[in-house]
Amino acid sequence: MTDNFHALCVPTVHLNGTSKDDLLGQLRRGIICATALKEFLQESMPHDRDFYVQGEGLSIRARMQQKVRVLKVETIIDDLTAIYQAIERQEGV
Repeated sequence: MTDNFHALCVPTVHLNGTSKDDLLGQLRRGIICATALKEFLQESMPHDRDFYVQGEGLSIRARMQQKVRVLKVETIIDDLTAIYQAIERQEGV
């Protein structure tokens, strides 16, 4: 049995559902917000001066954790972009 839990779920554009324009608008806003979050995380990368009093190596760990956060947000941006593009290709209202 194949595990499809992680496969992206894409809404189908149809008359009784949310309009294509509304779906795309929601996703566009999500992509903009997630991109802003990614930029914030990159700009606020931990610095040695804020950690050296706690011991050696902690700033490296803090930067690695921040980089993991950036990767998580990039995954969200990629998912939202893929859903956006899939909806954009659909015929419908």
